[in-house]
Amino acid sequence: MNRHPERKELIWGVLLTGLLYLPFLNKAVHIDDPVVLRVTENVLENPLDPFAGGIDWFGSIEPFWKVTTNPPFLSYYLAPFAAVSGGVEVILHLAMLPFVLILILGLLSLGRRFSGSAFWPAIFVAASPAVVVSLNLMRDVPAMAVSVVGIALFVDGIDRDLPRRVALGSLTAGLAVVIKYSAVVLLPLLFLYVLLRGPLRRLLVASGSLLPLAIWSIFSAWRYGQAHPAYLMMGQIPGQGREWGEHSFAAVLIVGCSLLLAPLLARNA
Repeated sequence: MNRHPERKELIWGVLLTGLLYLPFLNKAVHIDDPVVLRVTENVLENPLDPFAGGIDWFGSIEPFWKVTTNPPFLSYYLAPFAAVSGGVEVILHLAMLPFVLILILGLLSLGRRFSGSAFWPAIFVAASPAVVVSLNLMRDVPAMAVSVVGIALFVDGIDRDLPRRVALGSLTAGLAVVIKYSAVVLLPLLFLYVLLRGPLRRLLVASGSLLPLAIWSIFSAWRYGQAHPAYLMMGQIPGQGREWGEHSFAAVLIVGCSLLLAPLLARNA
């Protein structure tokens, strides 16, 4: 009888994940990777001005902060690796690999909590086309990984009444939002879980998940004259022609899809 099933699941998860992603380590920079690298270069030149300069992304040069649609946290993470490696693709892709590994850790934790099997749900997600081919320099997988780990920490903290773990989970989930704004749609799950499990005083701790976004909004307002998240919601991105109403509709749609998990939480709370 295996006395350490969690350790065995973790070892196999890490090994299989490594095998899945090794073939993609030398993938060429493509799609939105250049935008992330541009922000990384800006961070290396001036950490207080990640959106410096202009960029031609839609056919004309526009201020970079008005064109980019995501926050810069991932570029801050990549900056040391880019500085040491000179931007070598293999090194940068290796730097992204930990996000996939922590995604596995978070999925194993949530799988043990909400289903009878932790290993196969984790491998199913890690081996999905949306993740396997995403060992690039874009923000999707890192944001998902940090979100999942944050939610896993938060759930474990609530279940075992560990206030520090609840706080750590809240902050970690919030960090995902400054990797990719769309990660904000998962934050309502934290508040929902508190409502289902209690105690209600943990709602205040859950609100800490909004802190990273608040700090970035204040900083970007100081640096660029307008909070970047607010600009994207209320303004018009050059070259796209979409008004705030269209962005709001997309946000409502994404939130609605995310809350499909609510019945699962309610059933297993």
